[in-house]
Amino acid sequence: MPSKDQTRLDVDGILCISLKEREDRRKIQEVITIQLNADIEYLLVDRDLEDSQRGCYTSHQACARLMLERGWKRALILEDDAVISRNPAKAFKNINKFINDHDPAVFYLGVLLGKLWPTFYPGVAGCRAQGTHAYIINQSAAKLITSEPYTGLEIDTLLKKRLPGFTAFPFIFQQLPESIGKSDLKDARGEIGGNKTEKYWSRNNRKQYMEWIRNFYMIRKI
Repeated sequence: MPSKDQTRLDVDGILCISLKEREDRRKIQEVITIQLNADIEYLLVDRDLEDSQRGCYTSHQACARLMLERGWKRALILEDDAVISRNPAKAFKNINKFINDHDPAVFYLGVLLGKLWPTFYPGVAGCRAQGTHAYIINQSAAKLITSEPYTGLEIDTLLKKRLPGFTAFPFIFQQLPESIGKSDLKDARGEIGGNKTEKYWSRNNRKQYMEWIRNFYMIRKI
């Protein structure tokens, strides 16, 4: 049954991936716990010294596997560099209605654009984009993630290629700018996939509105 508490996301749990040594990141997440009005459970992982991209992928697999083992219908998955960029509580009612009406395989709370277009649901846009710093998955998405062995493909790219994407509009989450917290993936992904500068996030946030207007003709029922 949909949650009657519209100050919270209607998910069964919130899992946050964090390297064991990144206590600095978990301190930041304490603020997000308050903003989300919900507890965050940390999945503490060891750094993959040979392939940090593989470590990221298998960590997301571990979250999906844990969700399935617990029989959760939906889970919010966070990376420990995710930060909230606007008041989230006002968006939860619209998001909860959408995910309960349509049970999307993946619903992002912020993405790296990409393409974006309006839907008839207020506060929800369709997207073709990447971003696994803050996303909701259902059981079908969790089964996909756990069944796909790592082949060098980023988890972001797997979801983008295999599942239709929807996102909160405007975005609720972004990642820590590089000046505040160096990305653990920047050396593996380069600037495209690592944490971005404040300028990057400002540009990304502006782009979502430009995309919404430019692609208004694509507005569609779900």
